[in-house]
Formats: sequence, structure tokens, C-alpha cells
Amino acid sequence: MERTKLPASTPAFLNKSQREAGAKEWKALTQAPLWGATYLTRRTLDWAQKHPDDVRVPEALHRTILAGRYRSTDAQTAKYEKQAFDLLHRRYPKSPWTARTRYWYDWHW
Repeated sequence: MERTKLPASTPAFLNKSQREAGAKEWKALTQAPLWGATYLTRRTLDWAQKHPDDVRVPEALHRTILAGRYRSTDAQTAKYEKQAFDLLHRRYPKSPWTARTRYWYDWHW
């Protein structure tokens, strides 16, 4: 399978533009090192900045910080994890997701 094509299981009900968007996203996700924790954290930070009132943001930030511990990382991961941690604690101090996020991870050696 080429890395730029969607898996064979692409749903038939998607129209051409949806399939093309999916292929573009698949390509971005499969190009190392972007698909790991750094990619996820950068996308989450962008989304959180654009939608600060979305009630899902604190949980998304929490989960992306955990990705820094459990997903593949690169030299940039810790920088973005720290940004996510700071944004979560600064903007959503009373969120239960903030209470669950006591640390951010700098595991890159």
C-alpha cells in the first residue's frame, strides 16, 4: 500500500472531496515524525486556540499531554507538551481534567 492512499477500508459513502481530504490527512499522519505525540499536540493546541469555549478542550489538552508519555516523541515534543500543560492550567484551572494533569512529560533524551 502506498503511504499517500487511504487504507482499502475507506467507506464507499464518502464523496470525492471527503476521500481526498482523508488521503491528505492519512499522508500527514503517516509521515514520521509528525504522526506521534508532537503532531497530535500541535493539532490540539491549534484547535484549542481557535475554540477556547469548547467544553472538550480541557480533556483534549489532558489527553494530548498523556500522548507525550505513551506515543512516539521527537525533539520538539516536550516544547509542545509544556505549552499544552500551561494552557490547560492557565485557561481551565477549575476543570477536573486540569486536576488530573499534574505533570507534563519530557522523555526525549
